[in-house]
Amino acid sequence: MRPATTRQSHFSIRPLTRSYHEVLRSVFRAESQDGKGAIQKKRHVEYEERVNGLYTNTRLFHKGMELFSGEARHLLTRHLLKTVCTDIVNVCVACLAEVHMIACSDPAELTTEARAQVLLQLPVEIKSPVVKLHNSLNGQAMQEFFDLLDVVCQQEICQLMLKKVDKKRERQLVFSHRQSLMEQLNREEEPAMALHLTAVILFMQQTHCMVHAPGRCVPHVITFLSDKLPPEQNSVLLEYQSLVLQQLVANRQSDGVTQEGDHDSVTKPSDNDMAAAAVTGLDALKGLVFSTKKSAKETAV
Repeated sequence: MRPATTRQSHFSIRPLTRSYHEVLRSVFRAESQDGKGAIQKKRHVEYEERVNGLYTNTRLFHKGMELFSGEARHLLTRHLLKTVCTDIVNVCVACLAEVHMIACSDPAELTTEARAQVLLQLPVEIKSPVVKLHNSLNGQAMQEFFDLLDVVCQQEICQLMLKKVDKKRERQLVFSHRQSLMEQLNREEEPAMALHLTAVILFMQQTHCMVHAPGRCVPHVITFLSDKLPPEQNSVLLEYQSLVLQQLVANRQSDGVTQEGDHDSVTKPSDNDMAAAAVTGLDALKGLVFSTKKSAKETAV
């Protein structure tokens, strides 16, 4: 048999070359899908961890919030919904946006308007519960938020498993949070923030609960503590609160935005006297935290 000519060899190799490239393409596609799937799985785990960290804090803050009533309870609820709960919803929305290939900012940068735009593009079958969760941030009911979050995190929507915290872990988290605040207080030199930190830490020491309080709630926290602290400690706290309020009024007056009645409602010393008193009183204020038996030397159980 005569050997194949160059032309015959060329035509016999081309089908083999095509087959080889098709196999290569199929292998590449499979590897790309596997790689993409691994990345998506890793991202999903990250979303789940972020949601659970925030969810745990929300539950702990909610437990402390339930010790209050009336206006204080209302303010604490609104603050919790507008801060930590909003962060949770942002992570859930970012997770869904990635699954459904919708353009979305990082959860930390997601605005209310951007979140609403993502919700408009979600599939109809999952949109309703996510929109309800989004709307609950403007409500005043923590239980409604928790119930809707449970629905959104289910297998059919976000597929994010919410984990409960056992009592031992809860005590460790509360202890860790208190230690962090105490370290911050130890460095703090600004009177209003020092008062804020002191009130929150004393609340934790007295109740073993965390509270997520905005500045306007500090007087409510101090009122809560009034019948739980020894009279001399309560006196130090109230005197420093009075000093901080006088400084805030003085600052508003110097900015030209004094409200009617401020001159009559507060009899204040000079700005220099108040500044000196604030500096002098810081040690006594911080001593309420660091001189108690439940101090930084306390160990977590």
